Amino acid sequence: MYAIEFRLEFRAKYAGQFWIGAEQDAIELQAANPALSSMHRGSIALQRGDYDLCSEFYRRALELEPNSVLSHLTAPLPLLYAGRLGDARSAIARARQLFPGESFSLGMTAILAGIEGDQKRAETLADEAAQSTHSLTHTHHTWHSCAAAYALCDKPDKAIHELERCAAMGLPNYRLFERDPSLQSLRKDARFGELMTRLRREHDSIRDEFGLDD
Repeated sequence: MYAIEFRLEFRAKYAGQFWIGAEQDAIELQAANPALSSMHRGSIALQRGDYDLCSEFYRRALELEPNSVLSHLTAPLPLLYAGRLGDARSAIARARQLFPGESFSLGMTAILAGIEGDQKRAETLADEAAQSTHSLTHTHHTWHSCAAAYALCDKPDKAIHELERCAAMGLPNYRLFERDPSLQSLRKDARFGELMTRLRREHDSIRDEFGLDD
C-alpha cells in the first residue's frame, strides 16, 4: 500500500525523499533554489534529531524567502522538539497570525499544550485540527502533529490512528516518527512497533528501487 503510494508521489523528488525518510544531499537543489534547499536540509536535520541545526536551516530559508508560507509554518517544529517553549510559542503565534485557521499551526498549539501538561486543551485542539481540511501544506503534517499531541495527553488509540493516516496518505516517514520526542509514550505500544517495522520495510524497498542514499 505505502510503496504504491510513493511510486506515484515520487515525481516530487526532494519532498518525496523527506516524506519516506531518505536523507539524500540537496546539492542540485542548492543551485536551483537556495531557500528550498535550506528547507530540505532543515527537514533532514529534523528527522535526524538535530533540532538546533534544523532551526538554523529554517531561519536561513526564511531569510532568503521571507514570504515563504512553508517556512513560517514549519519554523516552530524544531523549537518544540528542542524544548525551547518560549521561542516555539512565539513562532506558533506568528504563524497563526499570518495564516488564521491553519490546521498545522493548530496541531502545533496542541503539542505545546500537551508539553505544558494541559491534557484537556491538547486533546481538544488536536481533535479540531485532525478534523480540519484547511491547510496550506499537506494534511498529513497536521495529522502528525495531532498524533504527537494525543501521545502527550495519553490518548494512544487516537495517536496511532493519526500515524496510520499519515503513513497511508503520504507521510510514511518512520525516522521522523521514531525520533519525535512527543511520541515517546508510544514506544512500548506494540502497534507503534508494528507500524514502524512496516514503514521501515517500505522505506528500504523504495530506497533500493530508486537508488537513494540512506
